[in-house]
Order: sequence, then structure tokens, then C-alpha cells
Amino acid sequence: MSYIIKFLLFFYALKTYSQIFINELYPAPLKNQSEWIELVNPSETEITLDGIIVSNRTTRLIIKQTVSLQPQSFLILLRDTNQIQSYLSCDYIVCNLPTLHNDWDAISIYSLDSNLIDSVFYTSKLIKQGFSIERLDVREPGYNMNNWKISSDTTGNTICRDNSNRIMDFRLIKKVDFLNGDCILTLKNLGASTIPKLQILAKLIFKNNDQDFEETFFENKSTNLLKYDSLAVVIPLGKKFLDMKYQLLKSLTIELDYDSLNLKSKSILTYDLSLPKQFSGIQINEFLFDVYTGCGEFIELANTTFDTININGWKIVNSAGKRIELQIKEEILSIPPNSYFVVFWDSTFFNCFEEKLGSRNFFYSNKSFNLRNTGDQIILINSIGLTHDSLTYFPQWHKGKFTSYKQKSLEKLVPTQLSFLPDHWYTCVDQRGATPGEINSVSLEKSDKITLLVEPEPFSPSSNSHLTITYILPFQQARITAKIFDLEGIEISTIANNQISPSSGQLIWNGNTSFGDKIKAGGYVLLIEANDIVTGELVITKRTIAVGW
Repeated sequence: MSYIIKFLLFFYALKTYSQIFINELYPAPLKNQSEWIELVNPSETEITLDGIIVSNRTTRLIIKQTVSLQPQSFLILLRDTNQIQSYLSCDYIVCNLPTLHNDWDAISIYSLDSNLIDSVFYTSKLIKQGFSIERLDVREPGYNMNNWKISSDTTGNTICRDNSNRIMDFRLIKKVDFLNGDCILTLKNLGASTIPKLQILAKLIFKNNDQDFEETFFENKSTNLLKYDSLAVVIPLGKKFLDMKYQLLKSLTIELDYDSLNLKSKSILTYDLSLPKQFSGIQINEFLFDVYTGCGEFIELANTTFDTININGWKIVNSAGKRIELQIKEEILSIPPNSYFVVFWDSTFFNCFEEKLGSRNFFYSNKSFNLRNTGDQIILINSIGLTHDSLTYFPQWHKGKFTSYKQKSLEKLVPTQLSFLPDHWYTCVDQRGATPGEINSVSLEKSDKITLLVEPEPFSPSSNSHLTITYILPFQQARITAKIFDLEGIEISTIANNQISPSSGQLIWNGNTSFGDKIKAGGYVLLIEANDIVTGELVITKRTIAVGW
């Protein structure tokens, strides 16, 4: 026993070097298994040593290779990996480990310059074949036998895992939620001691004028977080956004500074925001609300930025409060630059758009959702709970004298225009009735030509009172001229002469010549000229018209 006392006095005399601890021992292995020692770094600061010395009551081993433990990680020292290779989920070093005696032993870990790192004492009372010895509390000395217990894990040990009997000194639980534009940071101290000098700093990484910037916008005072206590901090993101000039909010970084096991530690939480400015960047671009039986409604979003936008966690809400969450488990939902994203909630959607089967950026939600034929609200909410885009539509938003607006979507003339203004929308003129996942049929950005829809065709003045010519111009406002010619190039009728027109409209022709005579059956040519009022640019479009009696 005097020999043991000498070891204990030796432990007291040496200076503790770092916050690495002997955490678990395996002194009585099963047949063909190796003994091992587990070290732990319970802090949140990486610890690196040039090497270590391992000794027991009779032997001394020098390990000259660099020993590095990441925050809250383990390192195993062992002779070989026989029968435990599959359990080694942490770093390990194979070495000529001193024997762990089963009657009693004193294990010490030193730095290469002989500073004591940690020490352990145990007797045969803690020996059970096939079971490890686990440390209860790293705050308590390792040579205190009351600080050790035989593992209660079903495998007999917890190699590379938290001890089954562990009393955790440091355990800071962090949770972040986003609600109505605010970031709610919740911290809980589930460790056995107070976390002192806790300070919180929030930074935004954002893009403006195609350059990246970093700005610190939130800082709270230093505080102590008592054990088993919690702290909720509101970081007002939405309020900050109102004052900022930015193209894209890229990420939010939250820095936590505190003392961990007497070491100054820093924990960094980073969250991808990927948020364009509200009411821009990602916008509602097309929607179909009045469908044929057996066809499905949809909403199309357009990304008008030059960045890929992550829309994980975004939501679409209607006036009844029903919502679609844009999220797939373990997948990232994103919209590439200048691309579209189609959301539908009824698989019958493909009955009318079979060609879209297998297309990318089509999201199916099995949630109960619908758009009312009499009018409804569509709200797009971003990942932090702010309204990103919204509109309240009515059937009267449809334009063009179609015989029916059923199975015809509403399309935005320019994707970047504000969604809530009815003049920015027009009835789809594509023969399918909608263009999900494609550039809108009425888009002013589609080409530099005039888009025409002529109804009915063929035109019969004897049975139809008039011919309706629906047009979409590539200009916001222009002077238009529309004329009818026969196939020999002779002008028959002038429908419009240098009249001011918005970007879309309709013309009516009753089938008469300029002299009031009824035209003959045959082929004719419709010519429309549009002269941009702002730039003076001129575009001309022709198309044939079939007339029969």
C-alpha cells in the first residue's frame, strides 16, 4: 500500500498540462481482444500536443507522433484493433501500450516535457472481464476511485462514445428557429457547472452590386448561464433587412464566446439564408386556378437573379390559411438563375401536361390545397417567415375575349414586375392553356416580336360577327398600326392607325373593307407595326388569315 501512496503523492506534485482526460479503460478484455485507453477532449477548443508519454506502475511508453483532439472528441490508445475495428469510429493510435494490470494500477499521461496531463488509479474492485471502466466526471480527479464505475452499456464499453455513466461537466445545447423574420436562438446549459462570460454576436454575409460584404448587426452583453438554465435571445433579422441595401442575403453567422472548462472557447453557427430582396428575385410568375375535370392546378415561381436560390423551408399559403411547405427530407430545393419552379398538389396535373413528367424543378405536395375559381390569395413566405411575394387575384384579371377562360393560366408579362398589380398579368395564349416551367407565352421578354392570337380561325363573316386579334408587344407602350392586305399586296382595310397602346391589347375587325364592302372568301395577310414610344424601335409582324363564307 505504501507503493500506492507514493504514486498518489507524485500525482499531486506535478502540474496539470491541459484539458485532455483519461476517460475510459479496458483492462480485462475478452479473448483475442486488445486492452485500450480512451482520452477525451470535452471542451470546444482543439488541443494538439507534439507527443505524449504513457506510463503505468512498471512501464513507460513514449509516443512521439503529434496527438490532436478536436473539440468534444475521443482518441484511443491500443496495441491492435482485433475484434474492435468496427467500433473504432474515432481517431486511434496503435502502439506498444503498457499492460493494464488487473490487481491495481496507476496510469498517467504526460506531455513530452514531463508535464502531467492526467492520471488514474484503480484496483481489482473495478475489474470485470469484457467490461470497461468509465470515468463519471472529468472535473473530479482520475485517481479518485469513486469517480470510476464499470460500464453499464450493453456492449460492455462505450469506446468512441459518451460514457454510459458520464456526468457531463460541459454541455451547451443550441437551437435556432426563424419566426416572422426574427431569429430565435435558444441556449440550454445541461452541464454540471455554470457557463461563464457567454456573449453572442450575429453577422450577415450579403451581396450588393455583385460584391460580398460582412456586417455585424447584433451583440448582447456578457452573461453567465447557470447549470440547467436556458436563455432565449431574439435576433431581429426582419427589422435589419428593412434598412439594408442588398441583392442577396447569403448567410447568417452566430458566434458564441464563453469559458469552457477554464478555456476561452468559441462556437460558430452558420445558416444559409439565400434570400433575395422581398418582392423581387423569386416571384410568382404564373398560376392556373380554373381547370378541366381531371386536370390539376399549379403555381409557378421564377428566379430572376443571377444566383441559385435555396428555397428549402419556404411556404405557399392561400386565403384559407392552408399551406404548402417547400421541403424534401435530406434534399436541397433550389432554383437556378433565370429558371422556373412549379408547385402542384394534385397528380392529375400530368393528365394535361404529360410532357412535363420527369422534368426538373417540379414539386408535388400531397397537402390539402386549392385555388378558388372566384378569387383567392397567394402568399409566398421565405425561410425566415417573412412574406416574400403575394397577390390577391380575381377572375376579372383575365384579358382577351376568349369564349372561355377555363384551363387557361394567368401569366406575368414581365417576371420582375410586382405580382399584386392586375395590369401585370395576362391570359395565357399558348394552345395548351398554360406554360408551366417555361417562359410565359405572353412574356414581353420572350422575343423582340409581336405575339398574335387570332380567333376564330378560319373567320366567316356570315356566321361570326367579328374577328378578334389579341396581341402582346415587346414594349411597355407603343404606337400601333394594323392593316389587312390581299395576297397581291393591295391594302383592304385599316384596323388601327398609329394609335397608342399598352403592352397588350385587342383589335376587332368586322370583315369589311375600308369602303364598307364585305370581303370575298380567300386568304389575306394581317400586318401589325409597333413603334416603341420611348426608344422609337419599330417591329413588324405578319400572319395569314383564312376567310370563308
